[in-house]
Amino acid sequence: MVQLAPLNVPLARRIQVLCVLLMVALPISLIALNFVFVFNPLLWGLYIPYLVYIFKYDYDASKEGSKRWNWVRHWNILKQFRDFFPAKVILEEPLEKNKSYLLGGHPHGVISMSVWANFLSSHAGSFEDVTGIPLRLATLKENFKVPFLRELILSFGIIDSSRETLEFNLNRNRACLLMIGGAEEVLYAGSDKEHINLVLQRRKGFVRVALRTGSALVPVFNYGENEIYTQKSFAEGSRLRALQEWIKHKTGQIFPIINGRGIFIYDYGFLPRRVPLISVIGAPIEIPKIENPTEEDISKYHELYVQKLRQMYTKYSQTHVDNLLLL
Repeated sequence: MVQLAPLNVPLARRIQVLCVLLMVALPISLIALNFVFVFNPLLWGLYIPYLVYIFKYDYDASKEGSKRWNWVRHWNILKQFRDFFPAKVILEEPLEKNKSYLLGGHPHGVISMSVWANFLSSHAGSFEDVTGIPLRLATLKENFKVPFLRELILSFGIIDSSRETLEFNLNRNRACLLMIGGAEEVLYAGSDKEHINLVLQRRKGFVRVALRTGSALVPVFNYGENEIYTQKSFAEGSRLRALQEWIKHKTGQIFPIINGRGIFIYDYGFLPRRVPLISVIGAPIEIPKIENPTEEDISKYHELYVQKLRQMYTKYSQTHVDNLLLL
């Protein structure tokens, strides 16, 4: 039986749902806007110069995050978005300013709602509010090749996740957040009720970057991220799973089959469920600066990072049981 939203829902909660709808629809709308320009020759006079500007003159804008607009991070829509879940940041230890930090985010989730709520917002209770440190989120460079969408992510100060860009920013004593599991981890979000699957065992590049720059590694766990959507998972080796992985290989993106809640119903829809999103920022792991780290160096600090992540997860989980499954 479908569970309908009651008629007497407070206005404040309805406004929150509307703002969540806007935040989910905004990136999709910006991508779709390209088709409006492509299939309307009358707009080519605007679109073609814009493309030239992007790919010839502004292609490296994703390196520094210098196009950040602080007022965007203070959108009231973002505040309502945070209050919807609600979202919260817990800081285990204070972080020093003017020091480089590489934050490793887990899990990625379907759309990383925790990142939008706790790390791309500057409202009270967000990462920047709690620490006083500006943050640069790192994402796939392919996202910056999508006209209009790139302007949105650039306005939040987001950078690309290439090694060169991360080292460029960390060498300038900046804090960067990298979702370690990436697009591959999307396929595991909300599909396993017994474990939280993290694509981490094979991911060691971030440790190499931390060693080359002498940046402290900071484990971050976003509780609730894998609960806001359920996902239809396909067995390894199946045709549909192979199709998803082929699309990921070609585009860097994953298109999962998900279910959340709707505007007026709670059982079905593309909006996230109202689940508390709690981002715990672990204690920094001090890393020595080694310009040419060996595989032994990388494995040593990768194991230390995994150990600290497991300890932090168990400490703050409701069951205090380590049910992380590293892939």
